[in-house]
Amino acid sequence: ALINHPLASANVNIIKKWIDQGALNTQCTNVCDTTSFTYSGSIQTIIANNCGGCHGTSPGTANVYLGTYASTKAYISANTTVFLNAINWTSPSAAMNMPQSSKMVACKIIQIQKWINNGYPQ
Repeated sequence: ALINHPLASANVNIIKKWIDQGALNTQCTNVCDTTSFTYSGSIQTIIANNCGGCHGTSPGTANVYLGTYASTKAYISANTTVFLNAINWTSPSAAMNMPQSSKMVACKIIQIQKWINNGYPQ
C-alpha cells in the first residue's frame, strides 16, 4: 500500500526558496576540487571564466593580461597581495574587487591560493 506523507513545512520552505532563487543546480554544475590546482588542470579555466572577459586579451584592462600561463604567473607573482585582495573582495577600493560582477566561490579562491603557494605548477 502506498503511504502518502506530506513534506514538513521546513522542507516545503526550502524548496520554495530554491524555486524563488531560480531553481539553480548549484550542486552539480559547479563542481570544485581543491586538490586540483595546476594551471592546466583547473586554474586556466578559473581565470578564463572569471577574468578572461577583461584580462584575457593583451594588453588587458588596466594593463593586466591573464591570457597565458606565463603572463598570469608573471602578473600574480609580481602583485600577489593585490591579486589576492581582489579575488577575496578585500581590496581597499571596491572597484578593485574581482571579478566585479560577484565574488568567486570559496573553492575556486582556495584553488588559486594553493596554486600560488605551491609555486604556480603548470
